[in-house]
Amino acid sequence: MTRVYEVNRPEYANLTVGVVQSAGAADLLVYRNDRAVSQSNAEPIWCFVKGRETAHVSVYFVPAGHGGAQLRIAWTKTPSLAGWMRHHKFRGMLARRHPDRVPA
Repeated sequence: MTRVYEVNRPEYANLTVGVVQSAGAADLLVYRNDRAVSQSNAEPIWCFVKGRETAHVSVYFVPAGHGGAQLRIAWTKTPSLAGWMRHHKFRGMLARRHPDRVPA
């Protein structure tokens, strides 16, 4: 599970994320579960946390229609569908405890 802290300005984020409607346009299909305690290193399961100090990564959601997102995600309501849709440089890095090491 990736613990995510949402910031309101891109310069405060480790990662900029764009939400797309189609799974085919996404790099990662994400299942949101804010009640999850731990799911080991399951990157496609995101749990939003209230404090940056407990997060794996801080993200800024790019407004719809704007470019510049480092990662494109689509939400899924089914945990079994969550996962990487294609090879991406962030694969294997989102659930790590070192958000400062996420490459720009």
